[in-house]
Amino acid sequence: MEIKDLNQHDQSVLVALYHKIILSDRQATPEELQHLDALVTELGEENYNTLVAQIDEKWGDSRTATEAFLLSVEKQEARDLIYGAILEVALEDGIDGGENELLEWLKENWYIKVEFLGE
Repeated sequence: MEIKDLNQHDQSVLVALYHKIILSDRQATPEELQHLDALVTELGEENYNTLVAQIDEKWGDSRTATEAFLLSVEKQEARDLIYGAILEVALEDGIDGGENELLEWLKENWYIKVEFLGE
C-alpha cells in the first residue's frame, strides 16, 4: 500500500498527523518541510488543500474527539503506512516529548509493531 492508495478519510488523518508532528516543537526543520512537500506532491496540491480544510472539523477540540478521529482508520495496512510515514518525519530532528506521546498512543491503539534495522 502507498499513500495514494489511502482513502480520503485516511489521507486526512495522515495530513493531520504530519502537521501535528512537524509543529510539535513549534519550528519545522528543512528536512521536515521536504517530507511535507513530498506529501503534497504525492497527494496533489488541490487534494492536500481540501484535506487541510477538513482537519479542523475532524481533529476536534477534545482529546476524546481527537482519539475517535485517529481510531477511525480501520485498515491495519493503512495504520502501518501512516505510522511509518510520520515516524520518519519525527526522526528527522529527534523525537521530542509531545511526538513521543503521540507515537506511543498510536502504537498502542493502532496495534503497531515497530522494528528498527538490526533488531
